[in-house]
Amino acid sequence: MLEIPENGQTPYLSQNETMEKAVSIWMEKSLLGTNTSQTVIVDAGQNILQTLQYINIRLRQPVAAIVNGKTVDLTEYILQPGDNVQLIPQIGGG
Repeated sequence: MLEIPENGQTPYLSQNETMEKAVSIWMEKSLLGTNTSQTVIVDAGQNILQTLQYINIRLRQPVAAIVNGKTVDLTEYILQPGDNVQLIPQIGGG
């Protein structure tokens, strides 16, 4: 589960930033512990885990990160302007 900031504010780019620098991160509702999914718009230039920490969201379960349709590592992939990120819970089985 993800922890949402107590102030309930969704972090977005500052008004001085342009959408050219933006990255969209979509989070599955089960990660948020809510009934709806959430999308946040953030700056590019950091890896996914650093970005989640910056916006005060902590992972409580393993997730798969998909960027522009390809699976990536949360700590290795550096977010680029225009990226679309999906965070979904990993599913085990056998």
